[in-house]
Amino acid sequence: MSTISILTTILSLLSIASAVPFTPSSTDLFLHDFSKRALTCPSSDKTYYTSGTKVFYIGCNVNYAGNDMPSPNGQAAGSLDACMDICAKRSGCVGATWPLNTKKCWLKKSLSTATTKTDVWAGKLQSTSYVQGKGKRGLAYNNGAWTKYFAIAGQASKVSWMVNWYSKSTTADFTAAAHSKLDFVPMLWSNASDLTSVIATNAASAKNVLAFNEPDQCGGGGSCLGTPQQAASYYKKYMQPLSTSTRRLGSPAVTNSLSSSAGLAYLADFLTACSSCTVDFVAIHWYGDASDVSGFKQHVQNAYSVGGGRKVWITEFGCASGTVAQTKDFMRSVLPWLDAQGFVERYAYFGVFNQYQDNWDLISSDGSKLTELGVLYNTM
Repeated sequence: MSTISILTTILSLLSIASAVPFTPSSTDLFLHDFSKRALTCPSSDKTYYTSGTKVFYIGCNVNYAGNDMPSPNGQAAGSLDACMDICAKRSGCVGATWPLNTKKCWLKKSLSTATTKTDVWAGKLQSTSYVQGKGKRGLAYNNGAWTKYFAIAGQASKVSWMVNWYSKSTTADFTAAAHSKLDFVPMLWSNASDLTSVIATNAASAKNVLAFNEPDQCGGGGSCLGTPQQAASYYKKYMQPLSTSTRRLGSPAVTNSLSSSAGLAYLADFLTACSSCTVDFVAIHWYGDASDVSGFKQHVQNAYSVGGGRKVWITEFGCASGTVAQTKDFMRSVLPWLDAQGFVERYAYFGVFNQYQDNWDLISSDGSKLTELGVLYNTM
């Protein structure tokens, strides 16, 4: 037996079972980079880990003896976060321990008093409580169930609102209830009669309403409403009546096309044609390369100028090209910048999906949890 093996054995035998405090407090912070997602000790000690809608409080060198769940149990798990994911999916699991030497996940049906044990890591299930984050960040989603992976107590989430391209938080295709605490913002996607006929009713309690989605684009998700002047006529007919002293209206959300008949040029012409309209803030979209941080920032600043000093909402933005790692770097650059700009009121990354493309999806491919991008967007 090597000297290292002997020392390891001695340390294992000397592991004591004294009671240790293991209760989250309001001063606990996210002490590691959650964009990396992997839990490691000691950097992950006294942090929170989210798997789906469940939150675990992480402890290093902490053990919960006994109270194991029935088989299957003790499965191999390559990491502590993988172990927490197993617990999150198992009905009745309230926590788990993960010995570093065996890398097996021991699920618990109840938790004994936490004790100190070297190289045993553990997670303790917290009660799930939904909150509204204190930030500008929003969720662009279809499936309301996935919005519940964000803005959970203990996450320090910055997500505060959500949008789904419709005037209700659920649709005929996606009936799952959405997050109960986030501010849902209705949208009148186009001038289609099945949308205009319900917007007043569906937006009755809304504080903000978004107008047409990419009227400057035909195909690719655009509402294709013709010229800016035509879009202005639809706005006057369907959006203007929604304006009240307590409800604000957003402009049509234009693309970042550089064409003279689209993008910010379209927005400028729309505002001229709708000079008598109530347009409280301007909405824009941006898609580009993950390396084009300066181009993104300049486009947002240009939108503020074109909007005549109105606040700016970026209701969709994303990296059309670039790896996940490059997209994470993009987020690290632009999210703090957006938060710091007084003229930027709200923004939403595209999006809360699981099978578009890796550098867009904030949800894992199986729909069970946040991706690395999702975790970063939720809390950074």
